[in-house]
Amino acid sequence: MERITERLISLLKVSSPAGKEQEVARIIREWVEGWGYSVIEDDIGNMFITSDKTPKLFLNAHMDTVVPCDNVNPIIEGDIIRSDGKTILGADDKVGIAVILELLENHKDNPLPIQVIFTVQEEIGLVGAKAIKRDMIKAPYGFTLDAGGPVGNVIIGAPSQFTWTYKIYGVAAHAGAYPEKGVNAILLASKLITHLPIGRINDMTTGNVGVISGGRATNIIPDEVELRGEYRSRDEGYLYALLNNLEKASSIVEEGGGKTRLEYRKEYTRFDLKDSEFLKKVIDIMKSNGFNPNTIYMGGGSDANIFNEQGIPTLLLGISGSEAHSTREYARISEIKEGYRLIETVVKRLTE
Repeated sequence: MERITERLISLLKVSSPAGKEQEVARIIREWVEGWGYSVIEDDIGNMFITSDKTPKLFLNAHMDTVVPCDNVNPIIEGDIIRSDGKTILGADDKVGIAVILELLENHKDNPLPIQVIFTVQEEIGLVGAKAIKRDMIKAPYGFTLDAGGPVGNVIIGAPSQFTWTYKIYGVAAHAGAYPEKGVNAILLASKLITHLPIGRINDMTTGNVGVISGGRATNIIPDEVELRGEYRSRDEGYLYALLNNLEKASSIVEEGGGKTRLEYRKEYTRFDLKDSEFLKKVIDIMKSNGFNPNTIYMGGGSDANIFNEQGIPTLLLGISGSEAHSTREYARISEIKEGYRLIETVVKRLTE
């Protein structure tokens, strides 16, 4: 654990926001090539690591982090690794990377038949995973190590996600001299928002309005507002019902004298592996080796969504990390240790 902790600390100190993963990728390549592994990078920067053995499964983590991630100062306090509070820590997902690298180094003299896939730009829409050509993935199934602790959490499913942009158009006018000649786009937008289901809608579905922008000055009736939001659900039919409701909400704006333009885009597709043979094998291995598996669904998306959409069963495993995407983010050394033991045990059994 001293070595894996030291390696994790060195990775955490390297700034790697989405689209700028080159330095952390260079360091990883230097390590793994030194251990005798082959490394290929695709056009966008995704990294594929293999030995001379045919892979029986793959391990995946992403190299980018959210911001602020410059000048990360990791601090160890007992069992906890945290930042100094000025930046994120980067445990998401450098704990996953450190665990995978430890596995590669420990088995460098007799490599395991696995493929490692380190992706880029995960945090801004799974961009790296979406760019991977199917024939670059050499294994029939795999694990994404991008879930926080406790160790034993097995993420068996996640939702589909649509992002949407609503543009609301009113009529500009002088707010003091001729307010009756204007149509206030901000007021219309607020009425539209109150019509939308937001927050935890049901146990499978969430919605959010995350960005509002518009207006130019206090003395001008605002004539344009942009809303950006999202819907996620493991129920695909309900998700499309929400989008239909979103379209119908335009009538609220039109009744107030405004106009709208709505655009939406599917970011990724749901998956559910609760009945898969792959999951059954993993659960049996965990139980027979003293681990306590806890199968749960996740509300967010990950590279696993993309791999599952390509027909490659991919589970997420918890290995440590809490309060991701905040300056309060931390990881537990004891969980990383147990997470490594879990990964090594499951991988060895599945590749026998």
